[in-house]
Amino acid sequence: MTKEVLLTMTGDHMDQFQENDTVEIITPAEYYEKNGKKYILFEEISEDTKEITKSRIKISQDKVEVTKSGEVNVHMEFIQNQKNDSIYQTPFGMMMIGIQTEQVKLLEIENLIELQIDYGMEVNHCHMADCSMKIKVIAKHSEEAYLSLGQ
Repeated sequence: MTKEVLLTMTGDHMDQFQENDTVEIITPAEYYEKNGKKYILFEEISEDTKEITKSRIKISQDKVEVTKSGEVNVHMEFIQNQKNDSIYQTPFGMMMIGIQTEQVKLLEIENLIELQIDYGMEVNHCHMADCSMKIKVIAKHSEEAYLSLGQ
């Protein structure tokens, strides 16, 4: 995999009222490996405030970590069949979130990484949503990147 990649991240949240909310971002990112772990670095810009949040996805043998710092601050850990709590800090205040990871699936081939994480989310110890996060990382100058943009 090259350093310059294209990241597609899709999050689906089904709340307790069976209403589905889907968010998708497609952005350039940086990829590197260190000590057997895979890192994806990217920035998100708030539509409302134009503030930048720096984000990092760290993939290791048994867990996936998502860290955000800036307008939003959080460190989430996804470990299959395990619950982890985190403080989620926003411009509107802080809240405790719990993540009960049901499944982590990783597919890796030459110029492509696909990751799917299925989990339940609690806010302040109350179940709020069943979630699915799909992450696709493609080498920026690969044929797969051009095919992916066309879909």
